[in-house]
Amino acid sequence: MIKLTDNMLFQINKIISQYKENTDLLVCSEIIEDNKKTLYLSKQNSKLKQVVDAYNSYLNVEKELNNLNEIKDKELLEIVEKERQNLIKKLESTAQQLVSLLNSQNDNYESVIVEIVGQNNGEFVNFLTCAIKNNCEINNFGYEIKVGSGGVSVYIDGNNCYAKYNVLCGLNKNDKGEILQVYVTKVLEKKRFSNNDELKIEMYRSNGAGGQNVNKLSTAIRITHTATGIVATNQDERTQLQNKQKALESIKEKVNKYYIEKEEKNVHTQKDKQKNSMKTGQVSNYFNFAKGLVVGNIETTIDDFKNGNF
Repeated sequence: MIKLTDNMLFQINKIISQYKENTDLLVCSEIIEDNKKTLYLSKQNSKLKQVVDAYNSYLNVEKELNNLNEIKDKELLEIVEKERQNLIKKLESTAQQLVSLLNSQNDNYESVIVEIVGQNNGEFVNFLTCAIKNNCEINNFGYEIKVGSGGVSVYIDGNNCYAKYNVLCGLNKNDKGEILQVYVTKVLEKKRFSNNDELKIEMYRSNGAGGQNVNKLSTAIRITHTATGIVATNQDERTQLQNKQKALESIKEKVNKYYIEKEEKNVHTQKDKQKNSMKTGQVSNYFNFAKGLVVGNIETTIDDFKNGNF
């Protein structure tokens, strides 16, 4: 039977939040007066609603199944079992539909990092950061801005957002001679340890100090995370349950560290390629504040760009 993993539930909850936010925006007078925004949000919501409706159906069937499992009357046992099997099939079918819809959503859903390297708190850095923030809000993208010693990083989630911001990638120069390096990288894999991950749990005899029971009972625990092959063991506690809990904490920490390091390696690889391409000195976008124009990969006015219209 298909199980909804923690990662799937995380995606579903984000979709539900976005759907609710879009629904609220669609009744705002400012949005109603803007045909482009209304059309964009309406199209987006029609896709999101499919996931929301499928998940609500899944929860309803799951609730029915749980209620049915509480019936203990022996006279109704045969009827209950027949109905239970029907509900299990229905739950399986709904879960398959959800997985298919999530895969469809994920075809366009992306997570990217836009990193602006330049003078911290400089006007040009702030200008570019403000434009990206406004663009995220126009497109209803999720974003988080982090300011560091070398510039600003904006973490963005949304449909087709890589193509949207890749036009900024490279050297961005203004008419004052300031140059910013902009890196746009995809977060290719956002995995974390899930309670639904397959684990191989083995028991063996402890070695070393720990009292009379150490060598008589198989209290030590070895856990293998099947997907990555990562292993965690524990034999320091006196009971099997305590060792299992410690090993589970350890495997979760190790697996999450593995996934995070893999993400960071992917980002660094992309960034290194972009850094090499910048050595040619070719400017991606030129911001002429005196004339109020942006030229290059982006062709627009300074005001429109700052307002997020690019």
